[in-house]
Amino acid sequence: MSDEEKDVFFQRSKRKVTWRPEHEDKIIKNFNSKASHRLSEMFLEARKNGKKPSWMFDRVWNSLLVKWNEPEFRSKSAQAQKNRASEKCGSLHIGGSITIHEHVLRMAQELGRAVHVDEVFHQTHVRKTTGDFVDQRSKKTYEDFQSIYSQARSEAASCGGGSQSSPIDSVQEEIIRKESWFTTTGGKNSKGKVYGVGKVSQGYRLGDRLPETWPWYS
Repeated sequence: MSDEEKDVFFQRSKRKVTWRPEHEDKIIKNFNSKASHRLSEMFLEARKNGKKPSWMFDRVWNSLLVKWNEPEFRSKSAQAQKNRASEKCGSLHIGGSITIHEHVLRMAQELGRAVHVDEVFHQTHVRKTTGDFVDQRSKKTYEDFQSIYSQARSEAASCGGGSQSSPIDSVQEEIIRKESWFTTTGGKNSKGKVYGVGKVSQGYRLGDRLPETWPWYS
């Protein structure tokens, strides 16, 4: 999509929301990033269903069909699927094309409360039919997290003069839970993503105080 076409959609969005002029550059950058990600998801869904979306022109759909059937594209797609399935580098999950953020919103609505990072991970990495994790990496990550979190919670309770079973302030407990997850997964990768969480705040580094809201999107 050309810059001119992107600007058309951006100008339409300005009809509904406003912001300070000094924030314009950051807003444009964030808009293009989010829009690109969402458009990719919509294309993927259309390709899987094999059906043209109602909002798409016929000429665009036909050009996509040609592109998707090219040997080079099919080869790259197959390789990407293998990479995702790799226990060493992949990130298998059962969440489909729905983003982690969307899973968080849906779970929070169903449960009527805020959800925890490990709850969302369990929801998106355990097969509902068998109750098994999708791969050894996700299974080990979850088990390691439980161990690290339990130890950190016990230490926090001891520092407060209580025991492991003593109640901890909910805010403190959530911080411990998030820190334990980052410790387990090793924090952000080169793309700013954390295994099982997705993209986090750009300025965050392992050891920083985490924001109290979850997930931590920039």
